[in-house]
Amino acid sequence: MISIIDSHRQGPVLRAGLFGLTALLMSGLLWEQFQLGLYDTVLASIYVIPVLVLAAVVILFSRDRSHHDWLVLPVLVLVTIPGLVRLETGVALSLNYLLMMPFLSYFCLRRALGHIYNFCMVVAIWIATLAVSDLLVATRSALVYIMVAASVACYGLLISHRLLVATSLALKDGESGAYNARQFALMLEREVARSVRAKRPLSLIGFSIEDFSQLCDLHGNRAVIQFLPDFVGCIRDEVRAGDEVFRIREELFILLLPDCAEDGAIVLMERIRRHLEQRHWPVLGEVSLLTATVALAAGEKGRDVERRLLTRLAKQKRASLQASAF
Repeated sequence: MISIIDSHRQGPVLRAGLFGLTALLMSGLLWEQFQLGLYDTVLASIYVIPVLVLAAVVILFSRDRSHHDWLVLPVLVLVTIPGLVRLETGVALSLNYLLMMPFLSYFCLRRALGHIYNFCMVVAIWIATLAVSDLLVATRSALVYIMVAASVACYGLLISHRLLVATSLALKDGESGAYNARQFALMLEREVARSVRAKRPLSLIGFSIEDFSQLCDLHGNRAVIQFLPDFVGCIRDEVRAGDEVFRIREELFILLLPDCAEDGAIVLMERIRRHLEQRHWPVLGEVSLLTATVALAAGEKGRDVERRLLTRLAKQKRASLQASAF
């Protein structure tokens, strides 16, 4: 489960900006405490600012990673320590400081890890407050933190639900510009019914990018996302105006070809594959493809012809893995 910020395409940049904003607000808070003569408090918390700034810089330089939990979680622990330590001198003041933790955790950590972190924070606040005050104050402090954390968590669920609804209603994939899998199912059933009624051929061509996950790890998600629209555009340049490309999975694209026999689809498939594999892509260089084509047979439904295409691609993938092994 992704964090709230990761639902946006510029998630790492927003995460780094949030850390930078927190460092700026902390600077103002520490300056005010310095003017009030709280020198011990300032000395105990001064390290938080360079930690936040350094974390923001590291996130900006590692934007291609799928998440930054390996960095964010230790930073949050370091930022939390001064608030827990200062509970001895002032429960209300320290609690106000700790109430920013739900926002940082749910916005910057994956949701499941954010739940675990905030549960640990509730336990830590209750125990630390109980050590310096009575049971009523400790319970009240824990409840205040729970209410704030629950509000932020509910906001994250609403954002995720909105994203799922928008994705389900969208016609196209946001990264590649190809039509999405939901539209493919609808279009395929419509074209199958039209093909059966008009007694015209219908073909599918599948393009699977080999080692897609390795490309993401090697070149970064950002480079692959920049590559996908050009990849889909090159396929569209080779087909008729009415033919459309659909993205079924991260690495799998299917070209729907009404009024196209299997022989013509095979010729088109080889031409597109040769063009895509011989082209030099920025950053990625060359890519390898697995391709397969099928034609609608008598009595088949849309899901049947799609299943045959995926089976052929799976056989090619197994053969490619066996060949690379030897």
